[in-house]
Amino acid sequence: MADSFDVVVIGGGPGGYVAALRAAQLGAKTAVVERDRVGGTCLVRGCIPTKALLQSAELYTLAKAGAPFGVVADKIGVDWAAALGRKTEVVDKLVKGVEGLLKAGGVALARSTSQASASRPRTS
Repeated sequence: MADSFDVVVIGGGPGGYVAALRAAQLGAKTAVVERDRVGGTCLVRGCIPTKALLQSAELYTLAKAGAPFGVVADKIGVDWAAALGRKTEVVDKLVKGVEGLLKAGGVALARSTSQASASRPRTS
C-alpha cells in the first residue's frame, strides 16, 4: 500500500466502498480501511446470509407440501451443514465481487482498524 492518499475511507460497507470508487473515478488516490470483510453488515452477516438460509428453508417447505402438485418426497430432511456451506459460498462470492470492484477501480484495501484525528488546526 502507498504511503499517502488523497482520500481514505474508513469502513468498506456499501457507503464506504461506493464513496471510495467514486473518489478514485474522480482521480483521487484512494484507500479503504476495513477491519472485517468488505461489503458491510448486510452482505457479510445480515441480510444476504439470512436470505440464503431462508431460501433453503423455503425449498424444504415447498418440497414437503408438494403432494397436491404431484411431487411426492417420502423422506425429506434438512442438511444443516450443507445449508450453512451454501450460505458461506454466496457471501464469499459477493465479497470477492466487491473486492474485485475496488481493485479494478484502483482503490487500495487495507485490512486494519483506523480512527480519524486532526493533525493540523482547522483554518475555517
